[in-house]
Amino acid sequence: MPRLIRANYAVDMPRPVFGAHTYLDSVTDSSNADFDNMKWSNVTVDNYNAFDSTNCYYVVPVSGIYQIINNVNLRSSAANWTGIYIAHNTTIVAQSWQRNAANFDYNATACRATVQCNVGDLLKCQWHNDYEEPLTSGTYNQASIQLIEFS
Repeated sequence: MPRLIRANYAVDMPRPVFGAHTYLDSVTDSSNADFDNMKWSNVTVDNYNAFDSTNCYYVVPVSGIYQIINNVNLRSSAANWTGIYIAHNTTIVAQSWQRNAANFDYNATACRATVQCNVGDLLKCQWHNDYEEPLTSGTYNQASIQLIEFS
């Protein structure tokens, strides 16, 4: 673990962690208009204050390997396609699609990615805006971003 040296003592740097639930809204991604970046009404942890709530993406504060999880369990209507994504800067690095033929709006769709990032890189949890939007109530939909290894 990297250490910060302050005066005559060393301090271990905390690993960046972001966690959120309850999808609130979205902002169309500036690099691809087919995707909307997910905005969260309840950010449970953001120990580096790295989530940009205006543009709805995470700005990497420390270089390293990150794990990102995007999970949508409930969507706004039934029997339609759901498509969720994880983007690293302008590249889609994970996606998951699902259509519920049983006409039920509870439909777990999740994706996860592990990526090497530099300071200032963008990590985005997204949904495809031609398909069904995640539901905006309850804690059914979540996101998690965490540094798993410093580089």
